[in-house]
Amino acid sequence: ASDDGLQSIKSEFGGRLNIASIGTTGSGRNLIGKIYKANLIVNEITAQAKGAVELDCNVDTIFEIGGQDSKYISIEDGRVVDFEMNKICAAGTGSFIEEQAIKLDIPIEEYEYIALKGQEPSELGSRCTVFIEGNISKAIAEGQSKENITAGLSYSIVNNYLNRVVGKKPIGNKIFLQGGIAHNQAVVNAFRAVLGKEIVVPPYFSITGAYGAAILAKEEVQQKRKENVERSEIRNIEAEIDKMFLKGYSGEVDESKLTVGIPRVLFLHKLFPMFNVYFKELGFNVVLSDETDNKIIEFSQEFSLDETCYPIKLINGHVAALIDKGVDYIFLPSLYTMKHPVSRTREDYACVYMQTVPQVISSVMDLESKGIKLLSPALSFKFGKKYMMRTLMDLGKQVGKNSVQTTVALAKGMQALKKYETGVEKLGEEVIDNLKADEKVFVIVTRAYGVADKELNMGIPKRLIEMGHKVLTLSNLPAHSYDLSEDYPNMYWPFGQHIISGAKIIKNSKNLYAIYLTNHGCGPDAIISHYFKEEMQGKPYLHIEVDEHSSAVGVMTRLEAFIDSLENDNKCIDVELDGAENEVNDNKIIEREEIPMYIPYLYPYSYLTQAMLKTRGYDARVLQPTSEESLNIGKKFSVSKECVTLTALLGDVFAHIDTRRDSEKMKIWIPQTEGSESIGQC
Repeated sequence: ASDDGLQSIKSEFGGRLNIASIGTTGSGRNLIGKIYKANLIVNEITAQAKGAVELDCNVDTIFEIGGQDSKYISIEDGRVVDFEMNKICAAGTGSFIEEQAIKLDIPIEEYEYIALKGQEPSELGSRCTVFIEGNISKAIAEGQSKENITAGLSYSIVNNYLNRVVGKKPIGNKIFLQGGIAHNQAVVNAFRAVLGKEIVVPPYFSITGAYGAAILAKEEVQQKRKENVERSEIRNIEAEIDKMFLKGYSGEVDESKLTVGIPRVLFLHKLFPMFNVYFKELGFNVVLSDETDNKIIEFSQEFSLDETCYPIKLINGHVAALIDKGVDYIFLPSLYTMKHPVSRTREDYACVYMQTVPQVISSVMDLESKGIKLLSPALSFKFGKKYMMRTLMDLGKQVGKNSVQTTVALAKGMQALKKYETGVEKLGEEVIDNLKADEKVFVIVTRAYGVADKELNMGIPKRLIEMGHKVLTLSNLPAHSYDLSEDYPNMYWPFGQHIISGAKIIKNSKNLYAIYLTNHGCGPDAIISHYFKEEMQGKPYLHIEVDEHSSAVGVMTRLEAFIDSLENDNKCIDVELDGAENEVNDNKIIEREEIPMYIPYLYPYSYLTQAMLKTRGYDARVLQPTSEESLNIGKKFSVSKECVTLTALLGDVFAHIDTRRDSEKMKIWIPQTEGSESIGQC
């Protein structure tokens, strides 16, 4: 397509054509940029914003919806200050309309004319593609007209985009609608109807990104900017951590010994240095599964039975790869609790999958019939060091070793783990201590396995280093020694404690910027994302949701746009690291003021609670049951794949807040629970 376009320009201008500069943008920008030796290769966010500002310097909000993805861009003084792209869901994109037009046997060129005739738009919802498609099929079966179905689909596209991409981000006064979707007047009208605001479709709306890239390429040649970072100075922290992680590991197999296979998954990305030494000291070969590659991904897809998060699916692939290597044992412990030294939470739970994954894997992979023994001790830091030592002593007995052998192996293993953890933190200290005053460092924030696995980190650390930036991980920060109990007395996920502590440290540092990775389908991530967002208020960060369908190109677009948006950012939010500013007293007694106390609707328990509170003198009332309207309000607060329970709760509360008088005071009564599931954090 690029060749054809360039050839047409040459044909038009003949020998008079002199190309002064070339810029590329879009999903194929790097490939085409390399072929044409482009002066500038720029991400879509920056290009779209530049094109819009060039057309109207007063634009402050851009809605851009293309065939494959959609974007929200917030602009102040001509500069990108915030942006968001659709994550996994494709329901708010042009390709989805094309797919549904085919299903309805409507030429895409006629879609808008048919939709504009719809007098009673079908209610198709605004959730993901599967749900909307199901509702379309239902509407067809019920005999609803194509006019009403296509009109309803236009509203679904708009509501999905506003709920899942824009969310609670600010929408300004000068809104541009860009991208090919703006060819469709039905969708443009739906935007105007839903928002009740003027939506401007600018000139060149379908190629605003190309227009912006052309202007930037022109400026690039004029300014002849040069990189001011010497790449030779950039330390590859990821590679150094990998080296420490694999210290003492050879992968060699002595045929006279039995072999223990350890999958490179979950918390074993952190604990492997200990168990590598432990099993070697007990006289076994140790084989670690390879880094996640296409073969392991294929195995994962073949053996996955449920829609879990991506890291859990990958366990199947790594175990299958170890079976192929002919191991005698698979070591895959379950993790019940993991206590941080400073945690004051009553319990510190791992997620339900970490607790049960050995049993699931044993069943799915049918290890017993393959003659492979599963070693799956239940690790729990809840009961302290004595329990852990007893558990691992029992493991030694299980593989036929005496207590003396096991004691020595355990001591050496724990020493190796301590040395690894200390070394990783020391790397971070060295980088931070040697920073220049205005130098930026990007911190990859997620669980240990999300950082270590190159598939799960989407190649982001490598790309940042290639761009000349310094990179750290959450493990390089002293987040384990940060006491969160004042602010989060019921944060019972140890990984959540670690991530939120990291957020506080990053927010308080002028030099550190977070790249926060979550996993689609992870219950804890859906909750922690809200906490993380709250902690980082006032300081920009990049949030990327990862699963097996994530586009590497889309991720790099977000990454490059984020870095561009930080060009002039020097904000630093001062936060007391002891959490004193946000003190929470979990045992504080609610005073009996004459203020209505609303209870979420949950029949019949809400009425029992209401009666109990009334006997104690409270003006207790029950919120209205969840409705389609309140559920849609709740969706506006969603940042990930929150459970419908949380979405409904948020919607019910804010639906009532929206209807109350400005002067009316109210309280919301929400009990807390605890457990590995997400409901206790709702």
